[in-house]
Amino acid sequence: MVYHYRANTFDSSALYVRNMLWQRPHDISLDITHLLRDRTWGPHIDPNQIGVAGHSQGGFTALWIGGAKVNPDLFLAYQRGWKNNQVVPAYLREQMRLDAEPARDVRDDRVKAAFAMAPGDIQGFGMDEAGLRKMTIPAYLIVGAADTATPAKENAEFAAKYIPHAQLDVLPGPVGHEIFDNECDQVGRDNYPDACVDATGVDRAKLHEYIGKAALKFFDTNLNVQRLKPN
Repeated sequence: MVYHYRANTFDSSALYVRNMLWQRPHDISLDITHLLRDRTWGPHIDPNQIGVAGHSQGGFTALWIGGAKVNPDLFLAYQRGWKNNQVVPAYLREQMRLDAEPARDVRDDRVKAAFAMAPGDIQGFGMDEAGLRKMTIPAYLIVGAADTATPAKENAEFAAKYIPHAQLDVLPGPVGHEIFDNECDQVGRDNYPDACVDATGVDRAKLHEYIGKAALKFFDTNLNVQRLKPN
């Protein structure tokens, strides 16, 4: 689980969250290298059985590091939109670069499978049909049917249509974007209702069990994991 610099819940900046999206897959690659070299973790990791999972921008990142590509012209247009956005403080906009070069090739060949939960913003970030077709590893895309943050049609469904080895799973009913987040206590529900309070009839715990089993089955199958059966 990656804690991205200046792009996390407690310390975020539009400079990194928006303008420097390519930082995310680079962070994951650095972490993979670090873990493989680590004296404690390294011996327990098979370098041929590495998968990536992510939610929202993290879901987009999972596809990106897995081989899908952004169109440089579209990515520049995305960056330009934020640099010209008057809502963003001027001192941040001045630091925003218009540069698609770091975003051109973030593929990490060590990643063999990608599990993307409510991935987005697929087209807004500049990933088009041609770029999605570049992804050759297996991908599992799962999203709530009622997701309004990364609507299925424009994101997960669009991506699954063009990724050669993609499986699409749309959770039916009033299932929203935040269903993949942790379950909340009452403090969370009071302070973060958008992230913590689900629509009537939606059982987050039950869906978490389903999503977890789907992820485990996907990775076991595509990373050739042989699990010991209990006696």
